[in-house]
Amino acid sequence: SYALIAYQTAWLKTHYLAEFMAASMTADIDNTDKLIRLKEDCIYFKIDIMAPCINHSSYDFVVENSNTLRYGLGAIKGIGKYAAEAITNERLNNGSYTDFFDFCSRLAEQKLSKRTIEALIKSGALDCLDETRSTLNNSIEIGLNYSNKKAMDRESGQNSLFFSDTDRLQTLPKLRRKKEWELNVLLRNEYQSLGFYFSGHPFDPYRKDCTYITKSPLDQLTASLEASNGSYRSNQQTMMGLAGLVTGLKRRGENLIFKLDDGTASIDVIVFGERKDNFRDLLIENAVLHLKGNLRFDAYADKWQFVAEGISGLDQLIEKKANTLLIECDTKFNPDKLKSILQAYIPGSCKVNIHYKTDIDVYRLQLSEEWTVNATKELRDQLTVEFGSGNFQFLTDN
Repeated sequence: SYALIAYQTAWLKTHYLAEFMAASMTADIDNTDKLIRLKEDCIYFKIDIMAPCINHSSYDFVVENSNTLRYGLGAIKGIGKYAAEAITNERLNNGSYTDFFDFCSRLAEQKLSKRTIEALIKSGALDCLDETRSTLNNSIEIGLNYSNKKAMDRESGQNSLFFSDTDRLQTLPKLRRKKEWELNVLLRNEYQSLGFYFSGHPFDPYRKDCTYITKSPLDQLTASLEASNGSYRSNQQTMMGLAGLVTGLKRRGENLIFKLDDGTASIDVIVFGERKDNFRDLLIENAVLHLKGNLRFDAYADKWQFVAEGISGLDQLIEKKANTLLIECDTKFNPDKLKSILQAYIPGSCKVNIHYKTDIDVYRLQLSEEWTVNATKELRDQLTVEFGSGNFQFLTDN
């Protein structure tokens, strides 16, 4: 019977891969660790997973087409099956949700809690309403109050037969608008509601910057280790640099162990007891660090480890080593906005170069010495908001 089940499973996975993955993720909808592994399988099989959405998702993971799944509302932490099915059924019966107040008022009878709506916002499930997550999160009580008022009006029979959509829009309360969360806050909130980073990774803004100060991205390193069949062991004393996010930090005897995660892969790291006190202030959960050390093969665990000999905060290291800020922009570029951002960080030692792309060519500009800046985290955060993390880079010395 086991052989038959194995055959049936293999047949389904071969001929109905998207359906198989959706069913597998639904079966483990409450198990974040298994969902993470299944999400990695989807990436390997080139199956896209669309973000949770109140206008497209169901409680389950569902197939949108042969290579696309839609994330299930039931996998969002804090969203029970009752709430997820209520959201889905209301949409199927009465159409898509048009705005935040429409969403809240149509689910008044289900009495969605503030915690439930907050989890939906943080997961990105309300992004389809075309408001920033920070604005919606700042307006939850307004939405709930409006929902309660509409419910009371219905109960008392105060709804007008001649109340048009225009009248409705004119009587809507105003959202407490707020600038969108910074990327690290937005991703941290996603992590809280989904159990992993979905729309990006906290290391993304640093990825280009690490080209010259790390050996390679972690997926390339781990792939080389897996393919080496032990050949790395003869070079295990070679010092190298790695960078990423600290996760799963814990003590093991006198040592500290954690995983270093750069969004492409992760590697186990150990800091031996005699060194850990030197880096106590840096070694905290979710810190973005640069490590210097070497690889060793742990025969007992049958896996590679990175032995950290030196640890630096990545922001501080880049600020110290950066010599050029390279900004890539197009015809939508706003020079006055860039000027206002850079002025707060001069004078410094980091030159500013601009690659201006048009339909005809790419024009390379270097700003004068009076525009050299300090390559601080605050400057990075502002540039990320204005240009996106993939459109600028701090070039560093090796």
